[in-house]
Amino acid sequence: YYHGNLSREMVHSELIKYDFAIVPLVNHIYGSVPSKIFEFAHLGLPLIYFAGGEGENIVANNNLGWVVEPSNFEHLNALINGLAKENFSDEKRSELRNIAKINFNNSKQIDALEKLLQ
Repeated sequence: YYHGNLSREMVHSELIKYDFAIVPLVNHIYGSVPSKIFEFAHLGLPLIYFAGGEGENIVANNNLGWVVEPSNFEHLNALINGLAKENFSDEKRSELRNIAKINFNNSKQIDALEKLLQ
């Protein structure tokens, strides 16, 4: 059923009402990383990355949330059941937004690429 659409701003305002997001990947696409990782980080929304590959490294290395290997539903359930309220504090969300601002800034990345190519 089609339930209508929301603007990007409305989607973001709805998403930040939740404690965390799950980014599942059923099929691994080599050389790609889900943009949701970066979008959720900018929103300050912790995530459970339910996949592998480069995205797993980005989530783990930047402390954006938790990583669960693909198809390991037992680990996913245990992780969700073990989450504590402090995992979703305003301080943690602010930290995620700062990580995104520093590490996932398009202008900085383009400047670094231009310097590398010179």
